[in-house]
Amino acid sequence: MSQMSHKEELGTCSFYLDEESFHICCQVFLQHSNMISDGWSWTEVKGVEGYMKKTVLIPRRCSLPNQLWQQKNDEDIDSLIEDQVDDDASTACAVCVMQDVILYEYHVLYSSSYQVPILFFTVSTLDGRLLSLEELWNTIHPAYKKQLLQWPWDTLTQQEHPILGQPFFMLHPCHTEEFMRPVLQMANAEKRRINYIVTWLSIVGPMVKLEVPISYCMAEAAST
Repeated sequence: MSQMSHKEELGTCSFYLDEESFHICCQVFLQHSNMISDGWSWTEVKGVEGYMKKTVLIPRRCSLPNQLWQQKNDEDIDSLIEDQVDDDASTACAVCVMQDVILYEYHVLYSSSYQVPILFFTVSTLDGRLLSLEELWNTIHPAYKKQLLQWPWDTLTQQEHPILGQPFFMLHPCHTEEFMRPVLQMANAEKRRINYIVTWLSIVGPMVKLEVPISYCMAEAAST
């Protein structure tokens, strides 16, 4: 079951997301993630607050096959390197992995102030060093960088994680309702229900190297 909000259930289109609907959308999202082994999980803090979480290893400069990077995301990277040291090409690849892979950790939280989800994330090297905001900009594809520098995408910033109290990058939610409005209006006009989290994350995720497989959308379409 997917929901936009309880207001829509009552026949009134809302372009915001209430907290209960946020949790329902996350549950549906996580169920599909488990089905396709996409790596998302729910982290609960103090039995009250929680967020969706995913960690991904992404190449920074190396031009390795996508299948290999997908393999490294599914395996422990140290084991992968150890298994490949006997082959010259693989050894070079392992060195490349050690020097040029960065770790993205994504958190999806709910903002009661804005009544929309928020994407928090950190970017670090394998030795645990967090990248600065300037270094993060250097990892973003030029096409997306241009969008992020333009309204309403001029919201990439660094703030304290509201639950963990640690510095995280975030895409500020001040314009989320604005760019979600036409999407939800179209869905409402077509009497088509969508999962707010799937739609929202499909829009904002690629800006910061977070891809949402199309199967999430296909599963949503099949359930309507």
